[in-house]
Amino acid sequence: MNETGRRLLTAIALVPVVAVFVLVLPAVAFQAGLLVVVALGAFEWSRLVRLAPATLFAAGAAGSLGLALLAGAPPLRALAWIGIAWWLAAFAAVVRSREPGSVPSRAPGALAGWLVLVPAGAALAEVHARPGGPALAMTLLAVVWAADSAAWAVGRRFGRTRLAPRVSPGKTWEGLAGGMAAAAATGAAAAAWLELAPGRLLAAAVLAAGASVVGDLYESLGKRRAGVKDSGSLLPGHGGVLDRIDGLTAAAPVYAVATAW
Repeated sequence: MNETGRRLLTAIALVPVVAVFVLVLPAVAFQAGLLVVVALGAFEWSRLVRLAPATLFAAGAAGSLGLALLAGAPPLRALAWIGIAWWLAAFAAVVRSREPGSVPSRAPGALAGWLVLVPAGAALAEVHARPGGPALAMTLLAVVWAADSAAWAVGRRFGRTRLAPRVSPGKTWEGLAGGMAAAAATGAAAAAWLELAPGRLLAAAVLAAGASVVGDLYESLGKRRAGVKDSGSLLPGHGGVLDRIDGLTAAAPVYAVATAW
């Protein structure tokens, strides 16, 4: 089976599992799932920046998110704002990048990984804990999935102009346009489903989709610096956990703040 087939089968298997965790299971199960995802993402991040022992960093990242979850909404909201500040800085780093550069040293690499993963987990948990939060959290996931899938499909078919050739040569402006259109359509559909004013959720969806591109490019930059194609091999056709959630790590803090009505 080719890579596209493996990618499709993995997505078909994952989507219902994630939907059950987000929409059906109690909040404690959702939060436990977040801790597992953050731990796995942190373990893979350790590979990219050569942190050792990787298990210690994974436990530290998941543990700090766990403490924030126990503390409740205020620290979770504060972490979402920290995440936005981080991704603005990361966006500047991606824009300035002309060559992959070297792998960051231990302390900066660990801090960057924490800022990529923990604020995103906190933002998702805070959204999920709101009244109607499971549906709002599922909407975010659907927006990011739709944007990523449409960007990949449109880019493959119509892509001509590279978006960031030195960071991620496969991404194109045409794919970006397709992804943003899909995100807007998903946000509009979700607003009708949730019976919400369409303007606010549509804006949040578009902002989250735009942020997801930054997350994707930042992880691509990290992989190029590390000299690897994927962050891991856990998900056939997709690579590792980080490869699947890279866009979400940047989208979640933006979405949490944009939907805080």
